[in-house]
Amino acid sequence: TSLGQDTVRAVDTLTCEAGMLAIEKTLVWQPGSQATDWTGKVFPVDVACTSAAGDALPRISTDVVLTTATTGTINIGPVVTSGSCTVTEQTRPAAPTNHQWAEATPPSAIVTMQPTPAANEIGLTNTVARQTAAIDLRTTVSGGPAGGLTSEFGYTVDCGADGRFSSAITLNAAHDGAVTIAAVPLGASCTATQSPLPGAPANYVWGSPPAFINLVVVANGNTASFANTLTTTSVREAAPVPTLGHCALLCLSAMLA
Repeated sequence: TSLGQDTVRAVDTLTCEAGMLAIEKTLVWQPGSQATDWTGKVFPVDVACTSAAGDALPRISTDVVLTTATTGTINIGPVVTSGSCTVTEQTRPAAPTNHQWAEATPPSAIVTMQPTPAANEIGLTNTVARQTAAIDLRTTVSGGPAGGLTSEFGYTVDCGADGRFSSAITLNAAHDGAVTIAAVPLGASCTATQSPLPGAPANYVWGSPPAFINLVVVANGNTASFANTLTTTSVREAAPVPTLGHCALLCLSAMLA
């Protein structure tokens, strides 16, 4: 122009904003479990991220620490702002006594990363389940008919807050039998009780019913055995006393003379 040329230099500054990822850990107790406070428990995780262009970033190994009884969060970075990240839990803490992890393997999850300022989050959940075991109930009948007894014996296993279970043993011309109650919570304190006795066979009466049985459920060998006794009511006829004939009496008299 007539006024000359004026040049203005504009400077733009590009800032690389690293991506961040929040890893949230949740502990879930299944119904029937005995929940405890897990504050402070450590769950190691491995983070593997790949950019949208297919470039793999160095893996990040870190720990998620529970800050409440069942939850904990950690923010990690730098990670990609596009692409995806896979978070895999490593070694889990040992499950509580009488419990087990419901998942066969530690959890793993994938998150699609969004550019900042979007919040990138991923959750991993561990589920605690109560272990269970079986209780074997057995019954025997003594003193009854030689051919055995055909009848049903009912049983109740009361484990309080851990549940109440019922079953029956059916005898078919037998003197003993058994039945198994499955899925009883491990560590439960239970009382096994036999129901009122069935009708006794003809010419028999039952003895005193067996007492209840207390047991604490362990992994194997839980058995409650009940012994029942029958007594006959038949009156046996006295055996006749042998008598001496006329000749025998004469001989006996001669011998005594």
